[in-house]
Amino acid sequence: MSWNDGSAGPFGRNNDDNRPENEPEHNPTAGAGANDDASSTPAMPDLPPLPPLGTPESDAASGPSAEPQAPAGNDTSQTESSGGWSAFAPPAFGASSSDSTASADAPAPPSFVASPSEADENASDGSFAAALGADGDAHAAREEAAHDESATQAYPTAGFPADVADDAPTTPYEREALNEGASSSPDSQPTQAYTMPSFQTEAPATQPFGAPPAAFPGDSRNGPSAGYGAPTAGPGGPGGPGSNEPPRSEPKKRKPWFRRTGFIVTAIVAVIVIAAAAIGIPWFIHNQNVQRGDDLAATFQQELKDYNAAWNAENLAAVTAPEISSVLSASSQTFFDLTTDGIDSLSSACGDIAGGQDTRQHLADTTVPELPADEGAEASEAYQQAQADADALASSRDAAETFLTQSDAYLAAQQQVCDSLPAYAELQQNYRDDLNTTMPDAYVIENGGEITTNDGAIYFPCSNASGCPDLYNDDTRETFAAAYESTYVDYYAGLAKQYSENCFLDAFQSVCDVAATEYQNAADANQAVVDHLRNTAPTVEVGQTLYPDLDGLIQDAQSAEDAAATAVLTEWQSIEPNVGSSLTRTGSSIATYLDGLKSDADSTASAIIG
Repeated sequence: MSWNDGSAGPFGRNNDDNRPENEPEHNPTAGAGANDDASSTPAMPDLPPLPPLGTPESDAASGPSAEPQAPAGNDTSQTESSGGWSAFAPPAFGASSSDSTASADAPAPPSFVASPSEADENASDGSFAAALGADGDAHAAREEAAHDESATQAYPTAGFPADVADDAPTTPYEREALNEGASSSPDSQPTQAYTMPSFQTEAPATQPFGAPPAAFPGDSRNGPSAGYGAPTAGPGGPGGPGSNEPPRSEPKKRKPWFRRTGFIVTAIVAVIVIAAAAIGIPWFIHNQNVQRGDDLAATFQQELKDYNAAWNAENLAAVTAPEISSVLSASSQTFFDLTTDGIDSLSSACGDIAGGQDTRQHLADTTVPELPADEGAEASEAYQQAQADADALASSRDAAETFLTQSDAYLAAQQQVCDSLPAYAELQQNYRDDLNTTMPDAYVIENGGEITTNDGAIYFPCSNASGCPDLYNDDTRETFAAAYESTYVDYYAGLAKQYSENCFLDAFQSVCDVAATEYQNAADANQAVVDHLRNTAPTVEVGQTLYPDLDGLIQDAQSAEDAAATAVLTEWQSIEPNVGSSLTRTGSSIATYLDGLKSDADSTASAIIG
């Protein structure tokens, strides 16, 4: 039985906690286990016999003093020792290693565990039991006699076979021979006497749990080279057959990097992530594109709804509803030659223009829907529909811009006529008043009457149905000159100013330019008549008129007026041919021009509505 098989601990400590302390230790050499121990104990080589150390009688006589004593301070009990000194029982003297197994049936050595009576008998016989003391306790033997470290261990003769019993129980060997035998055949060397080591003076420390206990010298399962306290090992090494040491797990061989669990898991996760990304990312991007397309389409459709709510047929018609053409075409005179009723009608028609302009401005201010170009958003069906609506709106937007331009021209032209025409009409009205009142009042001589000189010697008959002015008298002559100036000079001069500063239509600007020049000439010609009356004294001669040059000056003034009318008409025809051959159709001509603007705008509005 080995010290580490559970029956004994280091230094003989019994590791069997279930055995009572007063139970004698089992002798491994006695009983059925003797054969196993004998077979496991290496046989001693054939060496010269040891010289006797003494006779059995001397051993018995020596008594307790001859027994080896334990080192001082070692109070370890037998129950705590490693099976007693029986662990050092020698094999059969002279047996070889080959005979150890073959002699399994040989008689077992006598038991070293004996009762007190047997101990006394053994002591008198010089047996090995005497060395154990009276009670077979190794501690008692060690305590009875001091231990000599240089002494050779003595063995009782009873522990040897009968054929060598007469020899000395212990035969000393040469150290060289012993070492040579141990080195050459470590498992077949004879039992060697060891110098007893000095034991610790204090109780050994508690063996750490799980650590192998230290081996004693001479343990049959440790080779000669095993150090004191070295762990035991079986034939197969630590953990092998015959070893009590737990098998040691050999270091696992590292798997290739591609077979390691961490790499495989990482690779699987990476494959899953890549697969998820390959599927999920396009799906996510597609959904994002659809959502963005839906949002863009929704915004566009809302703007389109607001746009269409403004650009409807009602509003388009309201823009071009105001018209002054009917008022202008009603006059059979020059466009600005309107009656009082005609002026009132014109004023009312012109008041409607503001409403058309407001409606048009509302259309112009309406936000035009614009669908942002986004290739990704085309994944949305709503965006695709919005694209189709945007394309349709793009074509109508061209018409809308045209309508805004045309309607603006139409409304602006009417507004310009409405703004300028009152000044022309007023001038024309004053002219009519002068012809009807101012000039007749200057004719103080009735038809058939006479103008007599102051001395009454000469007279001048009046043969004009409207009467004749008295040019002979200074006061009446000035009255006539003032009336003529107010009626003709002021009128033509006023026309020239209106055409020059207040053209009735921008489209007829060239007409205004011609009219301003020509009517100013007519005004100058009439002013010459006035100047002649004021600056020239009448001629008082028989057979002569009072102002022989007056008729010529008046004729020149009339010629200038006719020249002005002809020049204005000619230029007018270049712009609006329907004016005809008389200025009396200028009103209708302006109406025709305005109607043309309205027609263009209405046609465009129809295209917008579709």
